[in-house]
Amino acid sequence: MTNSTGALCGGEGGVDTRWLAAIGFSCVASCGAATGLVMQKLAHNIQQSLPEEDKAWESNGIICSPLWVCGCLVLVFLPMPFDLVALTLGALSRPVSA
Repeated sequence: MTNSTGALCGGEGGVDTRWLAAIGFSCVASCGAATGLVMQKLAHNIQQSLPEEDKAWESNGIICSPLWVCGCLVLVFLPMPFDLVALTLGALSRPVSA
């Protein structure tokens, strides 16, 4: 089936492997983002359980502890390349065949 511009659409050819790869890359990116958030939450919990003299410097919820900074880096930089590849390989919407 083709659309009004003559481009092939629909699902006659089976499953597009690029689309499946995009789903896989997107899942990896989501796991990376979730891991970064969990690391930051763990850093907050550790910070709250420490005595006042052992706490890391904190301002507006940003903690200068190695775990929190590492979680922030994982949250930002790990998912980015996987999201870029996923958006390059997979279409943002799938046509529905009649």
